Amino acid sequence: MMKIQIICLAFFLMLFSNMIYGQVTIGSGEPPASGSLLDLKQEGETTKGLGLPRVVLTELEPEQGKLSESINGGTGDWDEAGHIGLLVYHVTSTVDICESIPAGIYVWNGKKWQKLGLKKEILRPVKELPITSKKGLDQPNSYIVTEPSILRIPIDKAVKVWDGSSWKTAGTDSPANTPLLPTRNFSSNLSAELIWTDNQCGRVILNAPKLEVKDNLIEVWIGDEKGNALIALKDGNDIVWSWHIWATDMPTSTDYVHNTGKQTNRWMDRNLGATSAMSQDINSLGLLYQWGRKDPFVSGRAYEGNQWRSVKKTIYAVDGSVKNEDTPQAVVSSETTNLTSSISNPLRFITGGSISGDWYSTTNLRWDTRWGNKSTVLTTQKSVTDPCPDGWRVPSFNGLSDSDSPWTKININTTKPTDYIATTLDKGYYFIESSYFLGWYPISGYRGDSAGSLHNVGYGGYHWSASPSNNGARSLGFNKDNITPWNNNTRANGFSVRCVQE
Repeated sequence: MMKIQIICLAFFLMLFSNMIYGQVTIGSGEPPASGSLLDLKQEGETTKGLGLPRVVLTELEPEQGKLSESINGGTGDWDEAGHIGLLVYHVTSTVDICESIPAGIYVWNGKKWQKLGLKKEILRPVKELPITSKKGLDQPNSYIVTEPSILRIPIDKAVKVWDGSSWKTAGTDSPANTPLLPTRNFSSNLSAELIWTDNQCGRVILNAPKLEVKDNLIEVWIGDEKGNALIALKDGNDIVWSWHIWATDMPTSTDYVHNTGKQTNRWMDRNLGATSAMSQDINSLGLLYQWGRKDPFVSGRAYEGNQWRSVKKTIYAVDGSVKNEDTPQAVVSSETTNLTSSISNPLRFITGGSISGDWYSTTNLRWDTRWGNKSTVLTTQKSVTDPCPDGWRVPSFNGLSDSDSPWTKININTTKPTDYIATTLDKGYYFIESSYFLGWYPISGYRGDSAGSLHNVGYGGYHWSASPSNNGARSLGFNKDNITPWNNNTRANGFSVRCVQE
């Protein structure tokens, strides 16, 4: 019996030795392809695949000597060069939809885990954008970013608005020269947070390593997708200021001189927040703003057949889950409370007062210069809450009359579309006539002042100016029947903004 066992063992060892040193086929009795050391086959038609080891990669570029730790936090001193070509499948967490390391096949190339596929993962943007040269309250509330890059936003504006003395109403306001916010003493517990993005896992904002506050700057890593995001500075659990990140191709501009030279504006070619300036493109709708607020709300979206509808575009949290807007809040009698709420809750629509129609005050004619312009004076200086990027501002009227509108066409004082443009409305107007060269204006609808609901997407377009008018504010309005460059609307409405150069 012992002799038989020894013979069998010897035979097995001989067979195993041939398998080790020869070419091997697994799954079939057929010989392997001549150029293969290992060939996976089935008899007849192959119906199964290769199951790679499923791991969780914790670091794509581990420090030298820590390769093993990058796989599930393993242990051992692995030789980086000796493991070149190691192939694994990285599985993502079920909790974080938008992990910084996407699921997929990765191969170790001697220095890092390289994702296989058509699109490479952005580990760190190469370009570092210059820090704005503006100081304090003059710093912008939104930033245009046109390529993967690192953006650093100073936080001193956030500190200034809460110092109790720097940010005041203008001398022409009612009440005049009054601090707009109470004094706040900042703690050392400052952090940055992504409030929302309109591109799920789209890498508008890279969640790697994370949003950080360093040396009084918020460091933001911008990815390679177009879209919008809102990031906030938090003092403890409180949002104290927020900034709009606008990832788009660089907007162009068009000069328009109206009213016999009384005012010349250089207009941006798209709505604020739009990622397209192309006619009839849903991405040209942009974002919507309550008059005088710096933070945006989303507009509508399209459905089958490229029809536009009054359904809010979806926004997402940092983990890719759907982010809901805050429940609308009614304006209260305390103006400081309303303004504080608008800053601390940038996703909260504040509905207008029954008398004033304003989100800021229940009383008429309050803080008229919130976007910089007093109705009787042409103002070119941006306000603290102006939502336009650096170098741009909300347009303003040049006086009290309809003809002082920045959208007025010379010698035209009617609302007939044929007096402004030769074509009919089709998801918007393309103002390209030589005497009225304003570009593409989409019918982006509006947010109603009574509940913040979205209306008229695909029917009408409305664009704020910085100019007040009685208890309302002046705007451009248009639909298939009318083009009115001198509308007057209640300030709690959410309209589009088309910026002009400072």
